[in-house]
Formats: sequence, C-alpha cells, structure tokens
Amino acid sequence: MESVRFLNLSNCRIRTLHEDVTLCVNLVELNLSNNALENIDLLGKLEQVEMLDISSNKITTIDPLVTMSRLSNLKLAGNLIQSVECLKCLQNLKKVRISDQLLHLSNPICRPDTGYPQSVVAQLNQIIELDGLRVRGVGSTFYHLVNQIEKESVDVEQGGDDTATPIQTRYHHHHNNTNGGDWFRLDGQLDVTSSAVSLEGLRGRLSAAKRNFEALLKESHRICEKKN
Repeated sequence: MESVRFLNLSNCRIRTLHEDVTLCVNLVELNLSNNALENIDLLGKLEQVEMLDISSNKITTIDPLVTMSRLSNLKLAGNLIQSVECLKCLQNLKKVRISDQLLHLSNPICRPDTGYPQSVVAQLNQIIELDGLRVRGVGSTFYHLVNQIEKESVDVEQGGDDTATPIQTRYHHHHNNTNGGDWFRLDGQLDVTSSAVSLEGLRGRLSAAKRNFEALLKESHRICEKKN
C-alpha cells in the first residue's frame, strides 16, 4: 500500500471508508466522488494528500480535513456542506470547488442568502481559485466584475442610483468564424469611466460573458475527453 500514490474510488457506491485507506501513506491524489459517504473522519489521517475529490456524496461537515496540511486542490460540489471556515488553516490550499454549474452540483453554503461566493473568498484568503474562477491575482477580472455588478444590482433594488459605478475592465469582443458564435475576453484594465454605464448594459454584458464562458468550459471539457 505504500507504493500507491494515485487512487480513484469514484462511482463505487461506497458508504463507509475502510481503515485500509489509511495504509496508503504516500497517497498524493484521492478521488472519492460519486459515492454515498457521510463520514470522512478517516481522511484526516491522510496528511500527505494534495488533491482530494469528495464531490457528489452526502457529507455535511469537512472538519476532519483540517489535518491535511498539504492539500492544495479540493472538490466538494454536490454535498450538504454549510460551512468551509475550518479550511482557513490549510495554507497550501489554492483551489476549491464548492459549486459546479455545468454539472448542476452545489451545497447549502451556496444559497444566495449566505453571501456566497464572496463570504468564502473572505474566509479563505489563501485560495486563488473558487469554482473554476480565479478570485485573486492575474485572471481574476471576471470574478470581480461579477461581484461589482451584483452589488450594484442590490443597491438599485434598495433604492440606490440606477447607474453603475464605472468599472475598470476591458471587453474584447471576437467573432468566431468556425461556428459563427461570439465570445468575450476580459483583459486587464481599460478606462470606461468617461460616462456612467447603465446597469442594464452591464447586466447584458455579464449575461453574455457568462454564456460564452460556460460554452468555453464545455468545449475545453470536450477536447480533454477526446484526447483521453
């Protein structure tokens, strides 16, 4: 068991983890997705694991994961999780997936009234990617644009101004000659502050960007599956 570094136990109808899994002392990647797990206490003994996929189970708490100090990539979508605050002690954790819109997987923590995803980003200041989107550093423009527009939408609903605060973002619009579709690329900083941008206009841009971003993800997934 010491030689096992990658272990895929997805879609195995597992309800309870066996003690033998802790014998894989050199395990680096573990996939337990699409099972029926509720208790993950034994996972806390796998301190050397760097990538863990426990999506699509029946897990309500992830507290046992706090001892997995080397964990850098964690997939949780499709469970019953209401808090991830315990993960803030895992300083090597960079990527977390709690919701997966393409697969229609989520968690109770993702409800609109919880302040998600901003609440999680604030709690876990070590992560750079949440649900497949960069939330910090290079590439995080789209995430911040979404947050700004959502905030402005709330302000308008509460009686604020009906124009949006100008956003320093650049949209590059491209026409795809292959399939006739259009896509958007967010790139760096562009001054669009010469006049106030209407909230409806920004909502339309965001909606189009979301659709094209999801289409890009699906196409990337299709290409990856074809190569495999």
